[in-house]
Amino acid sequence: QRDASQIDKLLLLAEADPLAATGLASAFGWVSAQQLRGLLTPWMSGTAPMHKWAALNACALHRVDPGSALIAWLSDTDARVRARALRTAAEVARRDLLPACLDHLKDDSPECEAYATWSAVLLGDRSAALDALRTLALSPSPWRSGLLALALFTADTQTTQALMKSLTTANADQRTVMRAAGWAGDVHVVPWLLQHMTDDRLARVVAEAFSCIT
Repeated sequence: QRDASQIDKLLLLAEADPLAATGLASAFGWVSAQQLRGLLTPWMSGTAPMHKWAALNACALHRVDPGSALIAWLSDTDARVRARALRTAAEVARRDLLPACLDHLKDDSPECEAYATWSAVLLGDRSAALDALRTLALSPSPWRSGLLALALFTADTQTTQALMKSLTTANADQRTVMRAAGWAGDVHVVPWLLQHMTDDRLARVVAEAFSCIT
């Protein structure tokens, strides 16, 4: 409806509730780019953190490069904006921003650190960022799923086996291990997965892992 006052209310809700933020971020991806035209312009030049965050989400989901604003927001004082900018750098394939992502591998914000690592690997780094990715992927966090998937997708067979062993040794929950087994693509775990297909609590995640492997 392009109702600015209602959108501002939603942004306030998203600022207070992470679940609402996830839903609102997705909403910007579901609407057409044409509906967003003109709506983002004042946000791109504004100073409100949630406006910047919303603009980044909209641009990233439609794979539109935010341009110079993205460079500035990589160093934003608001951690949520900074994290979204770091993630966006990879999503819009800004390889020129790889050095900036590497600079944030030790960011004070765990979310910024996670997305700096994730983006640096996607943008081509196979040294410091890849090492950091494998370490972060083994530690419980809200961003673990994406980090773990990328860590396994970029690993050779020997490294994959080591990551899976470390994951089970670290007593990761069963659902995480099952998802990881799928991402690892190891056919040897298929019999183990089949054993759990009759468990209603695990059947869907087991089927997902099975599909990834086969």
